[in-house]
Amino acid sequence: MEDSHHLALALVHDTGRHDKEAIKQFIKSSTQSHTPTPVLVITDLLKPEVMIEYLRSGAADCVSGPVEQERMRFLFDSLTVERRLTWASNGEQETTKEGWVSLNGSEPVCASSPKLANVIKKIQKIAPQNTNILMTGETGVGKTRLSRMIHEISPRKNEPFVVVNCAAMPTMLLESELFGHRRGAFTGADKNQDGKFSHVRGGTLLLDEVDTLSLEAQAKLLRTVESRVFEALGSNKSEFFRGRLIVATNQDLSKSVAAGTFRADLYYRLNVVELCIPALRDRPEEIIDIAEASIAEFASENGIPLRKISPEVRDVLINHPWPGNIRELRNAVEQAMTFASGDFLRLRDLPDTVLGIQRVNDTHVTNSERIPATNLVVPSVIPKSLAAARAMGEKQHLVDALNSCGNNRSKTAKLLGISRTALYKKLSKYGLTQKS
Repeated sequence: MEDSHHLALALVHDTGRHDKEAIKQFIKSSTQSHTPTPVLVITDLLKPEVMIEYLRSGAADCVSGPVEQERMRFLFDSLTVERRLTWASNGEQETTKEGWVSLNGSEPVCASSPKLANVIKKIQKIAPQNTNILMTGETGVGKTRLSRMIHEISPRKNEPFVVVNCAAMPTMLLESELFGHRRGAFTGADKNQDGKFSHVRGGTLLLDEVDTLSLEAQAKLLRTVESRVFEALGSNKSEFFRGRLIVATNQDLSKSVAAGTFRADLYYRLNVVELCIPALRDRPEEIIDIAEASIAEFASENGIPLRKISPEVRDVLINHPWPGNIRELRNAVEQAMTFASGDFLRLRDLPDTVLGIQRVNDTHVTNSERIPATNLVVPSVIPKSLAAARAMGEKQHLVDALNSCGNNRSKTAKLLGISRTALYKKLSKYGLTQKS
């Protein structure tokens, strides 16, 4: 044991010949100093009571030896992340235009709001590391795009960036998609196939909607996260996972752990660094910037004139709650550009679902567009809190969207810019699953 001052991680190997009290004292002095250092204890004594004593003394983790190289690398990454974040370079930040940020040449992201600007600062620090990241936020807030930014400014940028939607396939197919399979592993497996853990090589693997994984799949993922190894279905040969893992969810995983639908040990292994992406309604400064960027992109792709946003449309966009977030906003702008004529986008060009919410809150819009008063929706009970008002608006928006799509769930999900899984969760949340 040496002085841990200025070290990223202090390593103690308890072979049974050391004084246990001396080790405990070293742990306390290392973790309670002016510059605290995490301590990892590797013990050859398989005594749970001894391991618990070390943890109570302040050890960051205590594991039984011997420890494989890949697992040691993971432990170093996860236990030293806080210390390394204070050392990490902020990277080169380029402001492409007001409110938009590009890091080291990555695709620009709108960060006009202080909330998202704070997330970008965290991304700058964590991107060079190998640490697992838990990306949380509602559907459509841009979790995939920000995950790609992390990849693009990391040392892994020349390796693949691979995305897997965990909610898009059954458990058996998902395990094959992740880990691969060998011929004869299951019915229909007529040839060997590598999975995403192999395809990503040394790049970045994003597991989206990780909350939908079955408990069986979670157990297999846990082993890979802990030991950095995996096996293809039907194979006894272990392969190393060399990539970086980012998982994304629109759920509160701590509640899923409490409910028993998500493994606690996997949650703590994945949640080394959490990046919580705020909803679009909580960063209204960005709404018009994103809308204008979407207009320019759509006009360029389709060879149509570039149009401006009229003042009345601007008011509607800013005041709309956007339950589908950026994805819904981009869809609304695309529809408006499709039907627009002249130099400006007008209210008549917007989707009915966006105007429906606006008619609840702004009678001036109704008058300007000459919408009959019978279309007004006035809540019988005024919500007491902002959260309750948002929930009421989101529920009404869902009802309007269902009605406009003839209650077709697939069309409704596409209109709102969310996945069918997310739509069903929202319908269940507001008791609309039996709507006919």
